[in-house]
Amino acid sequence: MVAWRRRDAVPEGCELPWLYGVARRIVANQRRSGGRRKAALARLQVVSSASGDEPEPQVLRSEEADDVANALGRLRSADREVILLAGWEELNRDELAASYGCTPNALTKRLNRALDRLGRELGVVERSRGGFFGRRMVAR
Repeated sequence: MVAWRRRDAVPEGCELPWLYGVARRIVANQRRSGGRRKAALARLQVVSSASGDEPEPQVLRSEEADDVANALGRLRSADREVILLAGWEELNRDELAASYGCTPNALTKRLNRALDRLGRELGVVERSRGGFFGRRMVAR
């Protein structure tokens, strides 16, 4: 698909090497994305197993995760996309801004608005305004 969209950019006489380069970058992006997903799942398992909670709190956390997933599903696709790219894919502010073709400040506004809408879907009255991109997840 990338090759088709960028077919005007294919250098004359170097079509095959150009296609290999496109394919290499796509595979690298998918590999990085898969690695981030595995790391996120591993962090979730560490938090879950380290908590030593009885089954009932584990079920509540599962229901909370379902609530968040359902709330994300009710958002506009643009809001859902920016939240997932920032949170799940762990793109930093500059990477996200580049992917959207906007300034980092504009991207931060877009993300904050999307997070506000997500909070409203979840019934959160006021969202903490801590720096999204400076945060680190800490297992307790």
